[in-house]
Amino acid sequence: MTLVEILVVIVIMGIVGAVVVLSVPPRQSSAERAARSFARAVPAYADLAIAGARPIGMTGGEGVTILTRRSNEWQPSRSEPLPPDVRLSLTPGGEILPPDPPSERTLIVYTPPGQEKAPPPPPPPVLFSPTGEVTPFEARFDGFGAAWTVTVDAFGETEVARAE
Repeated sequence: MTLVEILVVIVIMGIVGAVVVLSVPPRQSSAERAARSFARAVPAYADLAIAGARPIGMTGGEGVTILTRRSNEWQPSRSEPLPPDVRLSLTPGGEILPPDPPSERTLIVYTPPGQEKAPPPPPPPVLFSPTGEVTPFEARFDGFGAAWTVTVDAFGETEVARAE
């Protein structure tokens, strides 16, 4: 084999290697995958509130917890876990929607002394209204070495960006 043949083989191998390296997509962090998946799910939560004709709440933490209102209290109805290295924090970015439309009727209930109930817990930080409105909020997904945010406006439009 001559020197020219060896150089041609090396050049061909270099070109093939460059094509393979450039065709492999960059690896997403688990925080980015979770943020993009969450952004795709937000319209489904809004649709669920509209279809059910009642508000739906959302909290964060170790995962996304969807709350529905039963017996005048917010109760978890579904929980979607996040990858173990990702933490979610929800920050409302606007006026929190009222959990129920205002009513002109007032219900007075007699409670015997000593049987008073504790006040109900506050509404969740994020509400999806049956009218299609959403509490504007920012969801921050923190993972190892990466943080991503999903910004949601009052109409449920989402924007995913790398957190600074």
